[in-house]
Amino acid sequence: MDAYIYNIDTKEILAIITGESNKVCEAKAEELNYMGSNEYGICYMDNELTETNDTEYYMVKQGGDNEH
Repeated sequence: MDAYIYNIDTKEILAIITGESNKVCEAKAEELNYMGSNEYGICYMDNELTETNDTEYYMVKQGGDNEH
């Protein structure tokens, strides 16, 4: 499952988090300080969002091991 973290004004994707569930992806987004902000949104489909050269990619493995 992929979670797309995006800037709500520009619709640019800041990060794509891949994990086994929404909960895992959202926990990583929280760790990266993307949750709880009026500046960022999270969604699970990339409709009308723009990936850029600055988009970061994270894979959250089972057991909490992470790759960047």
